[in-house]
Amino acid sequence: MARFERAATVALALGAAAAVVACNELLGLGDYVEVACTTKCPDGAPPISDASNDAPDAPARLPEAGEGGGAVDAGLPELKYTWPQWHMPNPVEAGLANDASYSVIGDASVIDNVTKLEWEKASARVSSFDDASRRCASIATNGHADWRVPTRIELVSLLDYMRSDPPQIDPVFDQQPASLWSASRYAGDAGLHWTVDFFFGEVKSGTATEVRCVRGPGA
Repeated sequence: MARFERAATVALALGAAAAVVACNELLGLGDYVEVACTTKCPDGAPPISDASNDAPDAPARLPEAGEGGGAVDAGLPELKYTWPQWHMPNPVEAGLANDASYSVIGDASVIDNVTKLEWEKASARVSSFDDASRRCASIATNGHADWRVPTRIELVSLLDYMRSDPPQIDPVFDQQPASLWSASRYAGDAGLHWTVDFFFGEVKSGTATEVRCVRGPGA
């Protein structure tokens, strides 16, 4: 009986691991890896402490072989990203930790009280990623000039899959169910970026129609 119970426990654990992998692939997060170098890094390398590492333009340093890190291998491609060092917000209805919570700042922005990122309240129509990047760099909402195009994982933090009707985002934001640009390029094609569709709740590569600029820990 004890042997059977151990076998059943192992089977359940493997099943749960497979479910996590499948979920990550669905969200377009399958190319992330666990990195041990977050607070104490060898050779004087700076610790990884923000969400900007999602963008291939700012690649994180991966540990060398033998430095630890479990899933990290020195032979992995450069476009392997590290997870941001903030908790992922969860819908209040989900009954999980880190309840999503937002504070509206004036008429133009919203602060995520879990990730501490400050978002534009409304998304804006743009014609291309370059147009999105220029727009974020040019605005000075609430007197700040460090707005940028968000990374993929930052946009994912806004998705709310508990909502039965689109858009899949908290109503504190504007309710245009748009497809939004991220700053994260798609590894399979240098000309494509990851996008997040708040109508269907999809994370996919391609082009988008709007941008919601962000500022905060990842900048």
